[in-house]
Amino acid sequence: MSSKAEPVSDTMPRLRAVLRTEHMRRALTLAAVFATTLVITLGITFWYLRADAVATIDRDLQQSIAALTTAGDRADFGRLLDAEIVVANPAERIFIFIDENSLQTGNATVQLDEGEPVFSSLTASNEVSDSDYRTLVEPVFGGVLVVARSYAPIMRLAETFLALIALTVIPTTLIAVGSAVAINTQSSRRLVRISSALEHMTRGDLSARVGSSGDDDIGHIEAAIDRMASAQEDAVTALRQVTADIAHELRTPLQRISVYLSDINEETDQAARRELIEKAMDETHRSVAIFQSLLQIAQIEGGDSGLRLERFDATALLANLTELYRPAAEDGGIRLIGPVSPPRIWLTGDERLIGQAVANLFENALRHAGEGREISCAIERLDGAVAITVADKGPGIPPEEREKVLERLYRLEHSRTTPGSGLGLSLVKATVEAHGGTITLEDNHPGLRCTLTFPANDSGLPA
Repeated sequence: MSSKAEPVSDTMPRLRAVLRTEHMRRALTLAAVFATTLVITLGITFWYLRADAVATIDRDLQQSIAALTTAGDRADFGRLLDAEIVVANPAERIFIFIDENSLQTGNATVQLDEGEPVFSSLTASNEVSDSDYRTLVEPVFGGVLVVARSYAPIMRLAETFLALIALTVIPTTLIAVGSAVAINTQSSRRLVRISSALEHMTRGDLSARVGSSGDDDIGHIEAAIDRMASAQEDAVTALRQVTADIAHELRTPLQRISVYLSDINEETDQAARRELIEKAMDETHRSVAIFQSLLQIAQIEGGDSGLRLERFDATALLANLTELYRPAAEDGGIRLIGPVSPPRIWLTGDERLIGQAVANLFENALRHAGEGREISCAIERLDGAVAITVADKGPGIPPEEREKVLERLYRLEHSRTTPGSGLGLSLVKATVEAHGGTITLEDNHPGLRCTLTFPANDSGLPA
């Protein structure tokens, strides 16, 4: 089944887009640098080899002159020259002797132009150029001896290097450019996918994902963008949920405030009016408390709470809170049991926020412990951590709802008739997690056992 080729109108803009990318420009630059370096290297190599070849020819010329000038007289010189002329190929080596009468003997014809030989023809009547030979002129036996060697080996060497450049530099450059285009095209597709996902997110589609397609640098960016998108989607979902919860939670107190204000306007009895005003103020305070708690949770989770990290005595903090809430517990017929002579344990964190978190646990326990019950608290060092525990003997929390009660404004069915906004444990969780700790809700058999675990100092002892 044949496939249709892409239209040129679609392919060319895509190719131009690929060529304009930063990766492609770098790849082309590297290919150009590589090709230039290869050409320069081959050029230097050729220069050295050519110089060596010329030196070899010069040595050969010197040896030829030396061999001919070893003759004792003119007759011996003539016999040696004739022997060289007979065996020498004029296309490779030339021997010419010009006597005192300008008569030439040799395998070529030459003219001396200010001492420089200019060849006109070989004995085989082939036209030659003086640039094809390297010559040496030596006066001997009253005449001039001209010896020449062909430049053909050097020319062949040059042709070899040109062919080497053509067969290495050009294909290598083309392969490098082609590979760069192929690799960059693949990278460009991934970048286009990233850009498309970001564009969808910008338009409000937070469900858009890139999808990591590798364990390279782009793959790490893709995974990071997907994590960011998931976190953003969760945040927006949580914001929508919080908005809905706030609207639902404040609807009743606002309606009550409206009713109370209406009744106050119609009521003439001053005592009744004061009672209605107090009820309206209570509902107003409850609404303000909800907003303040939500704002504080948002600030802590967003890192804008201005945590004042300092080293403090966590044992003393728990003891002070125990004494602070003991009168309220006794008024409610609840026995509050604190730690007995615990060792001093130190923490690094915001003492005010951690104290507020533990206070929320006390208030939650007092609200649900029930008359005649008891509340206990303790602090202890664990492996690399400090645990603060507040436990009560109340109705507890079913296991399937323990995660839910840590959410904003979530309240158990049996807690809807008791005072509270459903934000206490959410605030505790935000505070603990801002300090790198965890909150754990467990069954106290009966009741609820709430444990706050914080990272401990190295020594756990005061400085």
